[in-house]
Amino acid sequence: MSAATAAAEVKARARIRKGYYLKDGTRVPSVTTMLDVIAKPALLAWHNRMGLEGIDTSKFVNSLAIIGTLAHAMATAYLRGESPEAECAGYDKATIDLAENCFLSFLSWAKDREIVPVLMEVPMVSETFRYGGKFDFYGTIDGRLTVADFKTGSGIWPEHFHQLAAYGHLLVENGHDKPTDYLVINIPRAASESFDTKTRTDVSDDWEMFKLAMGMYRLQAKIKKA
Repeated sequence: MSAATAAAEVKARARIRKGYYLKDGTRVPSVTTMLDVIAKPALLAWHNRMGLEGIDTSKFVNSLAIIGTLAHAMATAYLRGESPEAECAGYDKATIDLAENCFLSFLSWAKDREIVPVLMEVPMVSETFRYGGKFDFYGTIDGRLTVADFKTGSGIWPEHFHQLAAYGHLLVENGHDKPTDYLVINIPRAASESFDTKTRTDVSDDWEMFKLAMGMYRLQAKIKKA
């Protein structure tokens, strides 16, 4: 699979995503869509720096997205007890090699931990707050009930915990126990990035930030319709 073909498939998968619906059939936005209203100054600074270096960020991001998508899939397969290699079908060797290097950083973290999945990549909806989301992992890590999200990017940012707080609410509203830990795992895609994890036990402020973003998102949507 060429880089261009793989990039097209990544975009196609995003377009055919099923979406989230309430019991009455109303489609509701996702957690990540709502959080897009929050400015990301670090991302703007990165785009500016890359531009000054003469790098086309759209091509660079597409290339990294392909690697990140595969590395993410391999990590998820591993936790499901499935073969990570099976996720490589259709990708070219160069992409597979780069994704495997990323995956190895995840394995080095996971190998010394007792990880017991309960739910993985399960879509859920909040009837109360009218949004949907799909977390990567919910289960126990070294005996602690954890909701986790795997990121493949340049680092861990505050909005990642806003996202996890929203996922935590989805779990509780849908009858599951409240997580003890909220974990972000950042899997690098390039030599310029590094493996990192961060955990919070209190995401009450992050939940408030998510609700503010939710309100802003809906107000913007209302203004656009006016």
